[in-house]
Amino acid sequence: QARGSWQSGTLNELVQEIGSSIEANSGTQYELVTDYAKWVLAIQAAGGDPSSLVYNKTKINLLEKIYNFHVRLNDGTVKNLYAQGLNAPIWSLIALDSVPETVPQDARYSKADLVRYIVKAQNADGSFALIQGSKGDVDITAMALQALAKHRNENGVEAAGQKENGGFASYYSNDNCESTAQTIIALTALGTDPAAAPFRMETGTTMLDALLYYHLGDGSFAHEANTYGVLTANDLASEQAHLALTAYDRYAQNKETLYDMSDTERVERYAPVITPDLRTYT
Repeated sequence: QARGSWQSGTLNELVQEIGSSIEANSGTQYELVTDYAKWVLAIQAAGGDPSSLVYNKTKINLLEKIYNFHVRLNDGTVKNLYAQGLNAPIWSLIALDSVPETVPQDARYSKADLVRYIVKAQNADGSFALIQGSKGDVDITAMALQALAKHRNENGVEAAGQKENGGFASYYSNDNCESTAQTIIALTALGTDPAAAPFRMETGTTMLDALLYYHLGDGSFAHEANTYGVLTANDLASEQAHLALTAYDRYAQNKETLYDMSDTERVERYAPVITPDLRTYT
């Protein structure tokens, strides 16, 4: 099957899945801005335009869903973009930075708003947490730096990145797959080699070695070893580990960073939905 045909077929399936989810969850507590961000990245990876999806003859702009995120619930309360925790502005910024389209001047949230919010949330020790003011979390810290990487020359951002960059060595010992994976992705986004000093142990072990410790040999990865040292496949760990390996491969080949989709060719249209004529077989 030709690449273009496979790509557009995958895109068509994604659009149907996303449209169905939006239809079911829009205006409820289950409408999450992080879902919109995830879908923006997925649609682009499949060659689509996240600003112009068509579901049930209705146009959906996933970018607008992010920069104008505003959910009024049945009890009258409003859920804004920041209500979900720091991961919401982090992934919103990553998603909006991944597209060539610009955020409109009259948007509810600008990229600058998201950058300021993330930087302001940084703890005194340089770490970031899901809930502002809480103890720093390695995964959220790594994700925050991924989001800020493209904005490092902006006021306040460079200092935030430098402050935390030196702290990654301590996170290297964090004993689970996802934290290691997110740290690798963050370092490559910052243009830093996670396999080189100061992130290489005296024994020569690197973050990549630490990540591959969780590899089960069949392509899957474990979250962590149980008390008996046994590794069991975990979907989330596998997903993040493969993203980290892809990020490092792109870094090693001097390609765009993981969430930079500028090298992805967009297909011109979605694959046609083919319904077989059952009369042919009766």
